[in-house]
Amino acid sequence: MEIKLPSDPTYRETARLLTESVEAEETYLYLLECERPNETVQTMIQRAESHSYYNTAPSWMEIALRAHHLVYVGQTENPIGRITTHAQGTDDAALFTRLFPPHAVRQLKRCDSRDDALRREALLRQRLNEAIEKLFAYSDLEGDENWFTTIDDSDTAGVVG
Repeated sequence: MEIKLPSDPTYRETARLLTESVEAEETYLYLLECERPNETVQTMIQRAESHSYYNTAPSWMEIALRAHHLVYVGQTENPIGRITTHAQGTDDAALFTRLFPPHAVRQLKRCDSRDDALRREALLRQRLNEAIEKLFAYSDLEGDENWFTTIDDSDTAGVVG
Protein backbone atom coordinates (compact mmCIF):
# COMPACT_ATOMS: atom_id res chain seq x y z
CA MET A 1 0.00 0.00 0.00
CA GLU A 2 1.29 3.43 -0.88
CA ILE A 3 1.11 6.17 1.72
CA LYS A 4 0.13 9.45 0.11
CA LEU A 5 0.98 12.81 1.51
CA PRO A 6 -1.74 15.42 1.73
CA SER A 7 -1.61 17.89 -1.14
CA ASP A 8 -2.20 20.82 1.20
CA PRO A 9 0.90 23.10 1.26
CA THR A 10 1.01 22.97 5.07
CA TYR A 11 2.35 19.42 4.76
CA ARG A 12 5.48 20.39 2.80
CA GLU A 13 7.65 19.91 5.90
CA THR A 14 6.36 16.35 6.24
CA ALA A 15 7.16 15.66 2.60
CA ARG A 16 10.64 17.12 3.03
CA LEU A 17 11.35 15.02 6.13
CA LEU A 18 10.14 11.85 4.43
CA THR A 19 12.26 12.35 1.33
CA GLU A 20 15.49 13.59 2.88
CA SER A 21 18.04 11.22 4.35
CA VAL A 22 17.15 10.55 7.95
CA GLU A 23 19.92 11.23 10.43
CA ALA A 24 20.97 8.33 12.66
CA GLU A 25 20.16 8.73 16.34
CA GLU A 26 17.29 11.15 15.65
CA THR A 27 13.77 10.32 16.76
CA TYR A 28 10.58 11.32 14.97
CA LEU A 29 6.96 11.59 16.07
CA TYR A 30 4.41 10.69 13.41
CA LEU A 31 0.64 10.81 13.01
CA LEU A 32 -0.97 8.52 10.43
CA GLU A 33 -4.52 8.90 9.19
CA CYS A 34 -6.07 5.45 8.92
CA GLU A 35 -9.20 4.04 7.32
CA ARG A 36 -11.70 1.39 8.17
CA PRO A 37 -11.60 -1.51 5.70
CA ASN A 38 -14.77 -2.57 3.94
CA GLU A 39 -15.43 -5.44 6.37
CA THR A 40 -18.27 -6.27 8.72
CA VAL A 41 -17.92 -5.40 12.39
CA GLN A 42 -17.88 -9.11 13.25
CA THR A 43 -15.02 -9.77 10.80
CA MET A 44 -13.05 -6.86 12.25
CA ILE A 45 -13.55 -8.15 15.80
CA GLN A 46 -12.51 -11.67 14.78
CA ARG A 47 -9.35 -10.32 13.15
CA ALA A 48 -8.56 -8.30 16.28
CA GLU A 49 -9.11 -11.33 18.52
CA SER A 50 -6.88 -13.52 16.35
CA HIS A 51 -4.01 -11.02 16.64
CA SER A 52 -4.52 -10.15 20.29
CA TYR A 53 -2.29 -11.61 23.01
CA TYR A 54 -5.34 -12.45 25.13
CA ASN A 55 -7.53 -13.57 22.19
CA THR A 56 -9.98 -10.78 22.93
CA ALA A 57 -10.67 -7.60 21.01
CA PRO A 58 -8.82 -4.59 22.45
CA SER A 59 -10.79 -2.17 24.60
CA TRP A 60 -10.40 0.59 21.99
CA MET A 61 -11.98 -1.49 19.23
CA GLU A 62 -15.59 -0.37 19.78
CA ILE A 63 -14.62 3.31 19.72
CA ALA A 64 -12.49 2.82 16.60
CA LEU A 65 -15.30 1.05 14.77
CA ARG A 66 -17.64 4.01 15.37
CA ALA A 67 -15.10 6.78 14.69
CA HIS A 68 -15.24 9.14 11.71
CA HIS A 69 -11.50 9.82 11.93
CA LEU A 70 -8.94 7.13 12.69
CA VAL A 71 -5.38 8.12 13.50
CA TYR A 72 -2.33 6.32 14.81
CA VAL A 73 0.45 8.08 16.73
CA GLY A 74 3.94 6.67 17.04
CA GLN A 75 7.60 7.53 17.37
CA THR A 76 10.63 5.99 15.71
CA GLU A 77 14.24 6.53 14.68
CA ASN A 78 13.42 5.22 11.19
CA PRO A 79 10.27 7.01 9.99
CA ILE A 80 10.34 5.77 6.41
CA GLY A 81 10.82 2.15 7.46
CA ARG A 82 8.30 2.27 10.31
CA ILE A 83 5.60 4.04 8.30
CA THR A 84 6.15 1.55 5.46
CA THR A 85 5.75 -1.34 7.93
CA HIS A 86 2.45 0.15 9.11
CA ALA A 87 1.30 0.59 5.50
CA GLN A 88 2.16 -3.00 4.57
CA GLY A 89 0.29 -4.37 7.60
CA THR A 90 2.92 -6.98 8.41
CA ASP A 91 3.19 -8.72 11.78
CA ASP A 92 5.72 -6.09 12.85
CA ALA A 93 3.09 -3.37 12.42
CA ALA A 94 0.92 -2.29 15.33
CA LEU A 95 -2.37 -4.15 15.74
CA PHE A 96 -4.23 -0.88 15.14
CA THR A 97 -2.65 -0.32 11.71
CA ARG A 98 -3.11 -3.98 10.76
CA LEU A 99 -6.84 -3.54 11.42
CA PHE A 100 -7.15 0.05 10.16
CA PRO A 101 -4.58 0.61 7.38
CA PRO A 102 -2.95 4.03 7.15
CA HIS A 103 -3.55 6.03 3.99
CA ALA A 104 -1.86 9.35 4.76
CA VAL A 105 0.91 10.80 6.88
CA ARG A 106 -0.63 13.79 8.64
CA GLN A 107 2.33 14.85 10.75
CA LEU A 108 6.02 14.05 11.03
CA LYS A 109 8.12 15.97 13.51
CA ARG A 110 11.78 15.61 14.35
CA CYS A 111 12.23 15.50 18.13
CA ASP A 112 15.19 16.49 20.30
CA SER A 113 15.52 13.00 21.83
CA ARG A 114 13.70 9.72 22.35
CA ASP A 115 12.41 11.03 25.70
CA ASP A 116 11.12 14.15 23.95
CA ALA A 117 9.36 11.98 21.34
CA LEU A 118 7.78 9.83 24.08
CA ARG A 119 6.52 12.94 25.90
CA ARG A 120 5.09 14.39 22.70
CA GLU A 121 3.49 11.06 21.78
CA ALA A 122 1.83 10.82 25.22
CA LEU A 123 0.56 14.40 24.98
CA LEU A 124 -0.78 13.94 21.46
CA ARG A 125 -2.55 10.73 22.49
CA GLN A 126 -4.07 12.59 25.45
CA ARG A 127 -5.31 15.38 23.18
CA LEU A 128 -6.75 12.92 20.70
CA ASN A 129 -8.55 11.05 23.49
CA GLU A 130 -9.99 14.34 24.75
CA ALA A 131 -11.17 15.14 21.22
CA ILE A 132 -12.81 11.70 20.98
CA GLU A 133 -14.70 12.33 24.22
CA LYS A 134 -15.99 15.63 22.82
CA LEU A 135 -17.08 13.94 19.60
CA PHE A 136 -19.54 11.78 21.48
CA ALA A 137 -21.32 14.97 22.58
CA TYR A 138 -21.19 16.63 19.17
CA SER A 139 -19.39 16.15 15.88
CA ASP A 140 -18.14 19.44 14.49
CA LEU A 141 -14.97 17.82 13.21
CA GLU A 142 -16.28 15.54 10.48
CA GLY A 143 -14.91 16.68 7.14
CA ASP A 144 -12.37 19.06 8.69
CA GLU A 145 -8.95 18.08 7.36
CA ASN A 146 -7.06 20.05 10.03
CA TRP A 147 -8.87 18.82 13.13
CA PHE A 148 -5.74 17.56 14.87
CA THR A 149 -3.46 19.76 16.96
CA THR A 150 0.15 20.38 16.06
CA ILE A 151 2.46 19.67 18.97
CA ASP A 152 5.22 22.19 19.58
CA ASP A 153 7.83 22.66 22.30
CA SER A 154 5.53 24.61 24.61
CA ASP A 155 2.96 21.79 24.52
CA THR A 156 5.25 19.29 26.22
CA ALA A 157 6.44 21.45 29.11
CA GLY A 158 5.85 19.63 32.36
CA VAL A 159 4.61 16.42 30.72
CA VAL A 160 6.20 13.31 32.17
CA GLY A 161 6.83 10.53 29.66
